[in-house]
Amino acid sequence: HELIKVKIASEDRETKLLIVDAIVRETGAEKVQVIGKTLVLFRQSEQRKIELPRK
Repeated sequence: HELIKVKIASEDRETKLLIVDAIVRETGAEKVQVIGKTLVLFRQSEQRKIELPRK
């Protein structure tokens, strides 16, 4: 999948942000959003399943 959801177990906001930054850095993914304890990432697949039409 190109969208990845990750549950963060930390209650402390600053610790959670450090964990999110580390995950983004180590995976090479882009952070889409963080809602509560759930981090949503986007990472381009090598084999694209969806082709967006060009304008």
